[in-house]
Amino acid sequence: MKKIIIDDYEITIQNGVYTKAIYRDFNGNEIKVELDKKLQKEFKKRRREEFNMIYERRKHIDLYITDDEKEILLVNKKSLDDEVEEKIAEEEIIKEIWKLPSPQNKRVFMKLINKYSLTKIAKIEGTSIPAIKFSIDKGMESLRKNIKNSKKFKKF
Repeated sequence: MKKIIIDDYEITIQNGVYTKAIYRDFNGNEIKVELDKKLQKEFKKRRREEFNMIYERRKHIDLYITDDEKEILLVNKKSLDDEVEEKIAEEEIIKEIWKLPSPQNKRVFMKLINKYSLTKIAKIEGTSIPAIKFSIDKGMESLRKNIKNSKKFKKF
């Protein structure tokens, strides 16, 4: 036994035959109706129409997207190679971050990778915001120099 919904009617199907329809009237009372051949044929017709509508919508979905939207979709799509290169670059940057002096490396990591605010980093470290900002700025400067001088990053 299977139940499907067609036009707000709950139709019961047994062995491929539509047997019952259940619906609610305006008072919320549930009404059950046994389906004769004529009603079975009508519900099958409505079901086919529903499938045809869904098929047409899927088939012609590209007609609803404008050329500008297609361009945006294509531009935003990254190839697997690009994603792999980005991941490798991120890992190399993280390695370079950990080569920085001790408190500086943690602070730069929290700022760049974890995307923490200066306030949050200051609370974690238990120091003032200006001290954190100065440390991160110096660390970022060193990181840029290290990355610029590194042969691995010449292509990036």
